[in-house]
Amino acid sequence: MAGNSQQVEAALTCKNLASWLSPGNLREHSVEIYIPRFKLEACYDLNLMLQGLGLIDVFSEAKADLLGMSPSHQLFLSTVVHKAHVDINEVGTEAAAATGVAVSNRSLEHHELFVADHPFLFCILHNPTGTVLFLGKLCCP
Repeated sequence: MAGNSQQVEAALTCKNLASWLSPGNLREHSVEIYIPRFKLEACYDLNLMLQGLGLIDVFSEAKADLLGMSPSHQLFLSTVVHKAHVDINEVGTEAAAATGVAVSNRSLEHHELFVADHPFLFCILHNPTGTVLFLGKLCCP
């Protein structure tokens, strides 16, 4: 989708992202990419979000039932935290425990150029399933 990152961000929904990344909307071609080295980390407390989705009892000392995980009647969830880490450098990409490196040969064929010297959105996909593993925004490259 052409346009600045604010327009793309405003239009970013699960449905639109799935459409943009669908095989019918993508074509394979050579692109020379220049992106800065960057490392992003984020940590989110999910307690309120999970409780908002109806997961209430598991956070209660009196009502939690985690007997499927442990024979102890004393267990309950106190905190649920999600932590994400993405590191992009000259060697490749590290996202949490997944690492990928792309190597290409040089050719004389025409290719497009993308220089990420401005804010940009990125996503890391699981190629076999097309599942979005990470979605992020780099504000100050």
